[in-house]
Amino acid sequence: MVRARTVRDLASAPEAPKQTEWQRKNAAAAEEIIDTYPYCDEHGELLYEKVRLDPKDFYIRRPDGSGNYLPGIGDARRVLYRLPQVLAAPDLILIVEGEKDVASAEALGYVATCNPFGAKEWRREYSLFLRGKPRVLIIADNDTEGIAHGTNIKADLTGIVCRAVADMLPNGKDLTEWVEAGGTEEQFREWVEQQFQAAESGLEPLDSPLQITDSYNSRTSATPGASLGIKARTCATATPSESG
Repeated sequence: MVRARTVRDLASAPEAPKQTEWQRKNAAAAEEIIDTYPYCDEHGELLYEKVRLDPKDFYIRRPDGSGNYLPGIGDARRVLYRLPQVLAAPDLILIVEGEKDVASAEALGYVATCNPFGAKEWRREYSLFLRGKPRVLIIADNDTEGIAHGTNIKADLTGIVCRAVADMLPNGKDLTEWVEAGGTEEQFREWVEQQFQAAESGLEPLDSPLQITDSYNSRTSATPGASLGIKARTCATATPSESG
């Protein structure tokens, strides 16, 4: 006859090992994953990928070489999203804050990129991937971190790309919201060209930064001069430097 377990038995039984955050997410990933965003090197080889879950959550994983994944980015190279496309682009490149906005830009017919981990995580090596590019437009999210992120990227690209401009769209928090609110390809193309026309005319950035609006439906200025774009530059005057 099997003896019933007593309270003493239960108290002395070893505890089941607790799952790490990675184990918890990975165990449920098959059911919860709604998208993956692969970060590849210049040759299209996967370095790591960002996984989006439902409910909304993210984690990073990297291939282990045997068809499975290891948690986190590890010592993998930090690269821009869509790096092969960025390197191959002959002219305009858009920089947005997240992979979902990259998809929105691509649907509008543009080459776009972002850095992993979102705002505040731009690195000098990301700028060097863009060295010598004729035009880069940074579309900042309409919030405090987004504006700071866009401004920092623009400053870091000075002297590395031929011309860099940063601004926010007139409606919505980001490019995806702008599209979802009814923005069209033609409207976007006109807005993009306005930013570079302002830069080419030599307009300086505003003395004060752009202001966030509660409704996202108005701007401190409706003119192209409201951009955060730097003065027009030419490749002849841009001197890329690999030092910080």
